[in-house]
Amino acid sequence: MTQAVTSISSDEVGSLTGLKFPRHQTFVALYCSGIGLEAASRAAGYKSPDQPRRLLKTPAVVAALKGVRAEMARRAEYGMDRFITEIDEAAEFAIKTENATALVRARELKAKALGLLVERIDARVAVGFSVALHIPQRESANG
Repeated sequence: MTQAVTSISSDEVGSLTGLKFPRHQTFVALYCSGIGLEAASRAAGYKSPDQPRRLLKTPAVVAALKGVRAEMARRAEYGMDRFITEIDEAAEFAIKTENATALVRARELKAKALGLLVERIDARVAVGFSVALHIPQRESANG
């Protein structure tokens, strides 16, 4: 199951960073999940209006913020290796379910991603035209 990239639990913060105080863990989790500084501080149980600034001066909290942001960025990565792995899994599933259309599509996407298959657009323009010549008949001199 894919994990949400935009949020992290306070328990995860504790295990990732070693941050000991539950309120610090909650603050870091909420702040890194996009909640504002003051709102994260209040939600973590702090009452003082100066607390958000104090938290950002606490070395353990600052280190935890950096660590959690790095972990969230790592989770958000989606590169070519992951894409190819997913395509291979889709191809395996297509084979198991005997779905030839899905297999062909998976192989096509993989080939395009690896640069082995390039779509070319025919830019030639087919223009039809005809030439009609009207040659008037000469009148005869005798006539």
